Amino acid sequence: ILSLLLIFSGACWNRGKTITVGIAILTTSHIPVVEGFKAGMAEYGYVESKNIRYIYDGVLEDDPDAIDREIGKLLSQGVDLLFTGGNMVSLRAKKAVEGTDVPIIIGASSRPVEEGLVDSLQRPGGNITGVRTADSIPKMLELLAMVTPEKRKFYLPYNPDDQVSVVSLKGLNEAAAKMGIDLVIQEIRSVEEAVSSIKTLP
Repeated sequence: ILSLLLIFSGACWNRGKTITVGIAILTTSHIPVVEGFKAGMAEYGYVESKNIRYIYDGVLEDDPDAIDREIGKLLSQGVDLLFTGGNMVSLRAKKAVEGTDVPIIIGASSRPVEEGLVDSLQRPGGNITGVRTADSIPKMLELLAMVTPEKRKFYLPYNPDDQVSVVSLKGLNEAAAKMGIDLVIQEIRSVEEAVSSIKTLP
């Protein structure tokens, strides 16, 4: 991610200027990514309170309107860069910066092309780039099948209101079919629903 950022910094940023980075993330799982980003930037000479400033108001609500408001607020403060986490946030940010020269770096996305964030991995297009994380869900299923070869039917609860879960499930049925696995996928929206469902599994 730092090498990607340096593309922007070499082209646009003056070392004597304080750089302002707006941060917008959707889940607590992205907090370590943000901290790693800050630490890496410090290694490259961008030290907080010295020549780089971060605007971050915490994890956002999983709501398009709330995300748009936060991104709008960041842009109104004249940020030089948006650092995003989560496909929904990144997509809303991409739309918000259209027609501007504000770059976006995505801290983590498992399927940036499929989600419409970039044109391709080789040529992202626009002023957006970032890090693609491993699409590990099909691999997890494969490993599960390896350690339980006698089992061919698996129960998979997920929360349809959680965008990370929804994105992760895309293509999983096809992958399971190739392995000869039958997935029983069920929508679960609370711990109570999960407990009740597991108790009544056939």
